[in-house]
Amino acid sequence: MEQQQFRVRLSVGTKLLLGVVALLATAVATLNVSSVILLEEDKRAYTLQSQATESVLVGRELEHVVQAALDTSRNILGQTDSKSPTVTPVLVAYLENQKVVASASLYLLPKGGSEATSMGVVSTSSAQSKVGAPEELEIPGALRSAFFNDIKKGGLAVANGTRVGSVPTLALGVGDLTQTSNPDAIPVVIAWVPLDQIGKDLDGSRISAVSRDGFVLFDTDNTAVFGQENLVDDPLFEAGASSSTLSGATEFLSGENERYLGSYFKPGFGITVLARTPWKVAMAATYAVREKFILIGLMGVGGAILFALFFARTISAPIQSLYEATREVAAGNFDLKLKPSSADEIGALTGSFEAMSRKIVGLIDEKMKQVHLEQEVQIASTIQQTLFPPPQFTDEFVRIESYYKSAAQCGGDWWSHFRVGDKVCVMIADATGHGMPSALITAAARSCFSVLNKLAQDNPNFSYSPVEMLSFANRVIHEAAHGKIMMTFFVATLDFSKGKLVYSSAGHNPPWLFKKGSQKWTMKSLT
Repeated sequence: MEQQQFRVRLSVGTKLLLGVVALLATAVATLNVSSVILLEEDKRAYTLQSQATESVLVGRELEHVVQAALDTSRNILGQTDSKSPTVTPVLVAYLENQKVVASASLYLLPKGGSEATSMGVVSTSSAQSKVGAPEELEIPGALRSAFFNDIKKGGLAVANGTRVGSVPTLALGVGDLTQTSNPDAIPVVIAWVPLDQIGKDLDGSRISAVSRDGFVLFDTDNTAVFGQENLVDDPLFEAGASSSTLSGATEFLSGENERYLGSYFKPGFGITVLARTPWKVAMAATYAVREKFILIGLMGVGGAILFALFFARTISAPIQSLYEATREVAAGNFDLKLKPSSADEIGALTGSFEAMSRKIVGLIDEKMKQVHLEQEVQIASTIQQTLFPPPQFTDEFVRIESYYKSAAQCGGDWWSHFRVGDKVCVMIADATGHGMPSALITAAARSCFSVLNKLAQDNPNFSYSPVEMLSFANRVIHEAAHGKIMMTFFVATLDFSKGKLVYSSAGHNPPWLFKKGSQKWTMKSLT
């Protein structure tokens, strides 16, 4: 026996080491990645929920403050002369007795222009310390025209009225569009509302209150308030402005391509409250967990390497002995004396290998017998092919085309036909199972119908009844198989002189009849 030449490139111990390390590294990496992903998703959902809560809280506070300032402004308009609004002791006393508006400026706004005329300022005693000197409170020039135009359109406008050095302040403009005593101008009150109490207990996301034009009215970042920042191109503001819902959340990129989580809430009055958190800030905890997971994973991999190095030798030594034994077998030496060195699978494999070497000779003999048997089966398969008629048959009455392929070398399927005069008989059969027994039954069926064909040729009174032919075949096949192998049968007789098809089936799958009509083919199951 030719000995196989094989060179070991990687020992079993090395493969064990690599396998254990690779398996553990994969498990650790999978666990780390899945845990971080789940943690990120959970943290993302938590951050968005927290932002939504913060934006709603700030929005509701703004809504309450703006509504109270709106009511105060309307009361001031109701107590002033629409032709010439002036500051009166009554207005001063009224403003001192409320806690929302720090100062109020009176204006007359011409209906044909966008520049209003100041008619005086009334303020509370704390105005100077909160929103700044009353006489210096004005709408910034860049916002002034749009501010008064909003008042003329809807009677209401909001703007950022914060002055450097003062608390965040909202300028709420209210005009009396219903008055009729002054047809040329609209009396306007601009309420200066401190927002220093808005969101003071929040310590999370950056909160911004933005007008419908995108200008910041309030922001937890004071630089945005003092700088008159405009967020009209901000993705979060665009999402809120284009949404038909009052609140929502989204993930977006800033102008510097920095990833953010954001939520918005629209409390009314043309104001949108935005809450945003940088992705890095929101996920800071996940980054810390990821680093710990990596450290733990590296420690686990290191332990696995030590474990593999310790046990690799105890596993690879008996495998090396088995390898040497295979070389002996390859050289034709089957008389091996191997002693199991351990009571595990490798020890069992050693014993099995020794037993296997003793049985190889017997297996070779059995293989030779099997080859001989397969040759005999092949001969039987070739003989069985002679039991079938040619795949194509044509005469003046009928054209028959067939295709047969056995599922095994010998099978239990069979079909045939014969013609006598103007009658053609077709039979199809299928014996249970495969192999030689079924093939022998098909030979019996072939012999049976050969006899029927001979009787039909010799006897003019032969009955072409499919039922009688099936009855005859049933007796023959039952006796040949001793009732141990069953066979389904279908027999049909075509009488071309009468144009009639008679058939009978003994448990066989129903054949189908395709018949050509005047317009199309029709299909019928022969059941």
